[in-house]
Amino acid sequence: MPILGVLAAFALSLTGLPGRVVRVHAFSDLLTACRTARPGDEILLAPGIYRIIGRTRIAIENRPGPVTVRGETSSPADVIVEGAGQDDPSVQMAFDLDDSPRWTFENLTVRNTYYHGFKFNSGSTDCVLRNVVMRDHGESGVKGTSNPTLGRYPDRLLVDHCDIGFSTDRGGTRSVVEGIDGVGVKGWIVRNCRFLNVRHPGSVAYAVFTKGNSIDTLIDSNRFENCDIGASFGGGGTGPKFFRDNDRTYEHRRGEIRNNVFVRCRDAGVYINKGTDCRVDNNTLFECVLSIQLRYPQSSGRARNNLILPSLANPSEPAVRLRDCATAVENRANLLAVPGDFRIASGPDSEIDVRLAAGSRARGAGLPIPNDVPVDANGEPRPKSGPWDVGAYQSGG
Repeated sequence: MPILGVLAAFALSLTGLPGRVVRVHAFSDLLTACRTARPGDEILLAPGIYRIIGRTRIAIENRPGPVTVRGETSSPADVIVEGAGQDDPSVQMAFDLDDSPRWTFENLTVRNTYYHGFKFNSGSTDCVLRNVVMRDHGESGVKGTSNPTLGRYPDRLLVDHCDIGFSTDRGGTRSVVEGIDGVGVKGWIVRNCRFLNVRHPGSVAYAVFTKGNSIDTLIDSNRFENCDIGASFGGGGTGPKFFRDNDRTYEHRRGEIRNNVFVRCRDAGVYINKGTDCRVDNNTLFECVLSIQLRYPQSSGRARNNLILPSLANPSEPAVRLRDCATAVENRANLLAVPGDFRIASGPDSEIDVRLAAGSRARGAGLPIPNDVPVDANGEPRPKSGPWDVGAYQSGG
C-alpha cells in the first residue's frame, strides 16, 4: 500500500469512523449533533440564537473526540447559545462534558445560565475553548471538576482568545461568582483572554483560579478589567474530598502567571493561597487595591519584573506582600510605577494603555529571564541580551 494510504488507514483506525461535517440551524439539531458525535466530526453552527429549551444543559457523555463545535463565521456575535438567565435554574449550563476528551469549541457566544458556560468533568481532557465569548453565567464561564476517587481529571484545557465575564459593572448576582474555576486540574493554559466585571456584590469573586492540588497552570497575556481578584493559585478553599490524588498539602503546585495586565482590581491583582513553587513574572498591575499577595506558610514563589501602579485607595501597598508566613524565594526587579510610565493612565478601564511611555523608568530596569518569559503580552520576543523591561510589554512591543 502507498505510504499515504497507510497513513490514512492509521488515522482512520485511531478515530474508528471518518469525520463528518454536521450543519445545524436550531437547538434541537445542535443537541442531537453533540449527543451523537463521532471522532473527527465538525459541528458547524449557522448564524443565529440557539436557546436551550426543555433541557438543563447540552450533556455530552462518554463521547471522545476529536470533535469541533464551531460557528460558521469568525465572529462570536453571530452564533449565540443561551440559557434563561443567571438567576433562572431551569438552564444550569450550556455545555456539560463528562468523560469526553478532545472537544474544541470556537467562534461562538454562550450566555445566561444558572451555573456555568462550559463544565469539564472527570476524564474530559485535552479540550479547547478558542474565540468564545462567555457572559452572565451565574457561577463561572468555565468549570473543571475532578474525580479523585477514580483518579480522573479534566487535564490540559486550553482557553485561548476568549472574553469572559458579566455584562454590567456590578458583576454577578449569585452566591459564588467566578470566571474560570478548575479544581484538581493539571496543565491548564489560559492565554490572550479578557476578563470583564468578574465581581461579587457582597464577597470576593475570582476571575481565574485553579485549586485543590492543581498543577502547572499557565495564566499568560490576559487582560483583567474591573474584577475582584484577578489571577489566583488557590483561594476560595477546596473541600477535602476534592483534592487531586487526595493530597491536601497544597492548593496549587508550580504554575506561572506572566505578561498579564490587571486594571483596577477591587482586591488583589495576583493572589497565591497555599500555592508552592509559583512564578509571577512581568505582569502590570494598574490601580489594583492590593498587589501581588502570597499567603500562608504553604505559599512560595518567585516574583520578578512586575510593574505596579498602586490604587489611590491604598497608595502605600508594596509591589509584593507576604502574608501569614509565606515565602518569596525570589523578589527582584519589581517596580512601583507612576502614571507617567504608561501611554494612557486615565479614563475608563477599556481605554487604559499600559504599554511603556517613552520616558518610563521601567524601560531596561528588568531582570533577564528568557527561559521563563521569552515573549511579551503581544507575543513579541523579549531581548535575550541587553535591556529587559519591567511589566507586561517590552519596549516597542
